[in-house]
Amino acid sequence: MRWRCVTKSQGILTGPVTILCWSFPREDVSRKTIARQIALALCDEVA
Repeated sequence: MRWRCVTKSQGILTGPVTILCWSFPREDVSRKTIARQIALALCDEVA
């Protein structure tokens, strides 16, 4: 039962590169910069 409780409390978080690939990025900003901005936003959400 403990294993089941642990797995229910965890989830899979999509990474910044995957989110970038699924989005329509701006053309005037480099993909590296966009991926970094997404990663920073995800860190803020998880923390």
